[in-house]
Amino acid sequence: MGQLQHRYRRGGSSFNTADENTAFGAATLLFNTTGDDNTAVGTAALANNTTGEDNTAVGTAALQTTLPAAKNTAVGTEALQFNTDGNPNTAVGYAALKNNLTAGGNTAVGYDALLFNGSVANGFPLGWA
Repeated sequence: MGQLQHRYRRGGSSFNTADENTAFGAATLLFNTTGDDNTAVGTAALANNTTGEDNTAVGTAALQTTLPAAKNTAVGTEALQFNTDGNPNTAVGYAALKNNLTAGGNTAVGYDALLFNGSVANGFPLGWA
């Protein structure tokens, strides 16, 4: 494996040894060290990710707090913003699954969908819920 890194942002971890990441926007993948195969687009998307792999974050603060979580998809501003260890999850919409911490297997579509979910797994709400 090569060390393919696409970076269009300012800053970044000097300790990053990860492969196959794409980061576009200020503070994207800022603290990533060994997390491979991540895509982050938007200010602070996946900013605190350190070792999480196979994540996709599109939108300001999408998956911002993710640490070791893997295989998550967040599309929308603040989608899965405070997820730390929950995986796999899919959140589409503004603040969808925003406060999810450790739960996995959730799919949330719509504005604020599963906004206050902390640890309930396998949910599937649609719309403002």
